[in-house]
Amino acid sequence: MREAHRRVRALPAPAETRQRLARRLLVICDLSKRDVEHAAARLESFLIQLDVLIFDTESAGNIAEGD
Repeated sequence: MREAHRRVRALPAPAETRQRLARRLLVICDLSKRDVEHAAARLESFLIQLDVLIFDTESAGNIAEGD
């Protein structure tokens, strides 16, 4: 979850996009309190979608891997 939050904050996208993604992460975090397996599946799907979004941006080559 922490890594997903870091990746969203570092995303070279408009503020509205980052806010929307942060809200999705909050929903996944909330879900994890009740259903860990379902939350893990949603987090995995979210990370895949985030990877696609990152690699579709013009500045994708400028994103550092990790911290």
